Amino acid sequence: MTSRHYETIAVAIAQAFVECNSNLERYGVRRVIEHISHALQVENSKFKPVDFEKLIHNITLKME
Repeated sequence: MTSRHYETIAVAIAQAFVECNSNLERYGVRRVIEHISHALQVENSKFKPVDFEKLIHNITLKME
């Protein structure tokens, strides 16, 4: 995967987060982020979940 693929995934997750209507839904999206981050890290040892989560956070801020 390229960084562009990671960005595309991050945008989709950020959109889901922005569309949440409750804290429970936000919790669910956060859990999805954790699971996707873990899967990507298993696939690529250089993948940094913290950086991915920051990317999602920054995209979310731009959407709100």
